[in-house]
Amino acid sequence: MSIDIIARGLAAKALAGGGGSPGGSSTQFQFNNAGAFGGTSGFTWDSANQVVTLAPAAFAIALSALSINPTWNNGALAFPGALVINPTDTASGALSALADFQLGGISQFKFTKGAVIAGNSGAALPPYMMFANNAFYFGSGSPVSANNRLAMIANGSYQVVSGGRFAWTNSGSNPDTTIDLILYRDAASTLALRNGVNPQTFNIYNTYTDASNYERGILQWNSNVLFIGTDKGGTGVARELRLTSTGSVNIAPNGGTLAWTFTTGGHFLAWTDNAYDIGASGANRPRNLYLAGVANVGGNFNFTVNATIQVNGINYLSFGPSSALTASKSIIVDTGNLIAFGGLTSASSALKGSSATVQVRLADDTAFAAIQGKLTTDNAYTAGAPAATGYVTIYDSAGTAYKVLVST
Repeated sequence: MSIDIIARGLAAKALAGGGGSPGGSSTQFQFNNAGAFGGTSGFTWDSANQVVTLAPAAFAIALSALSINPTWNNGALAFPGALVINPTDTASGALSALADFQLGGISQFKFTKGAVIAGNSGAALPPYMMFANNAFYFGSGSPVSANNRLAMIANGSYQVVSGGRFAWTNSGSNPDTTIDLILYRDAASTLALRNGVNPQTFNIYNTYTDASNYERGILQWNSNVLFIGTDKGGTGVARELRLTSTGSVNIAPNGGTLAWTFTTGGHFLAWTDNAYDIGASGANRPRNLYLAGVANVGGNFNFTVNATIQVNGINYLSFGPSSALTASKSIIVDTGNLIAFGGLTSASSALKGSSATVQVRLADDTAFAAIQGKLTTDNAYTAGAPAATGYVTIYDSAGTAYKVLVST
């Protein structure tokens, strides 16, 4: 070894220069002890095995057992190192150590010939770092590829084994304490944020000043309910939540059964025809429905309470029953309004209320319209011969006019 050569050289120089008997005991290195040879039990040489042992006495003050303090003074050179360890490896085990730093006989830090830096061998699964295949590997246990857990690849990626995880603790200074946030690989192309039975939250920020002033989106489990929304704190501003897609947006409750869809044209449709309701009878009902076009109903309108149909704020039809209506009087049309048939022009007919009288009018309300059918009076026939005081004109189905005598 280099130390051996240097030590023997110094001893030879000392013997050649001054003569005298060696100091100390056999195998002890020699040193100049006030002009005489001195030997030390803490620095010995085993000539049979070519081994140098440095074992100083117990230190009671802060000292180093070995100090290597060269002076480098050439900027053009890359110096090989203050300490060079260069064994000739004729045959050795894969985990043979270039250097092994021990405490009380237990390895604390070890450099092996396979470019492995190993941790405390007294641990059940000692940690290690290994360099191979242009990557740094981190793991625990025996430093072989099967135990690697994390790799830093030369292309800049960090790779973790399938059972590995990225975890954070609740301490700002101690990473070896309670873990409260963990990222896992659940399956191929599947990232998981999970921690046992603890509900998880994912925040994505729009702005962040500090923990009290922010704007963010949230994906959060809370009381067994999944929340998707926006959140704010302090000086943060309330922001909108928008669901967007280049295709349709579908709603599929109950295990993924499609129920509703927003088409790419913006239409809100039931996925299956005549299968789903909006609201429920007597509860969970929407309040008002505002339409700019036509309401096409394939079934019936059911009114469970008194209701009114308005046009431009004017009551046109009222539906019962209520305190003012009975089952036999379930539709009310305000006086002066029409119930039209077929259209709203003079080519159609309509019914119109005028005080206690029902009028048959043209649908544009410009004149009276004809009635066809059988007329039945509200009282029975009365015998007798009335004296005619005038007549009224009526028309048959062909439009022929007839004058009918009437008496007052």
